[in-house]
Amino acid sequence: MPPLEIHPFPPFVPEAAHYLMLGTFPGRATTQTPIAALSPEMWSYAGRNQFWPILAAVYGRELVTKAQKQGLFTELGMAKADIIYACRRANNDNSDANLTDITYNTEALEQLFAARRIERVFCTSQTAAKPFYKLFPDVPHVVLPSPSPRYARMTFAQKVGHYREMLPPLVLRA
Repeated sequence: MPPLEIHPFPPFVPEAAHYLMLGTFPGRATTQTPIAALSPEMWSYAGRNQFWPILAAVYGRELVTKAQKQGLFTELGMAKADIIYACRRANNDNSDANLTDITYNTEALEQLFAARRIERVFCTSQTAAKPFYKLFPDVPHVVLPSPSPRYARMTFAQKVGHYREMLPPLVLRA
């Protein structure tokens, strides 16, 4: 039986957060994803996942370091968390379809909603959205195209276009 994995990152919640980006569970090292690609600088998405390149294209920013990524989320007023707190990973594979024995991140999300007025949740896939809706049916949410390269129904450029249409714009401050 694969070992139980506990989520390695706490939710990121900027002081002025009024949005939430909700993923599923971070990837980890596999034979296809070298351990160097999973440093803390990756901050939740690793390896071949297209999440950070999509956001870099949407917002015209370099998003390499954890500080750059958290800076963008702070400017957007967006928290970052995942729906899964703990799970097992079948087949040493980062696919969400291989996650079993799932414990949802209910307590952390409840604390986030109690502490901040979250206007909208942006789910990074149906895999994040389905359990979120069951746990929090009254919280408005939007389902973004999966940033996984395995989600091949859309090209990278099409994913960028959808994210650009659905995500909030950066507001220039005087």
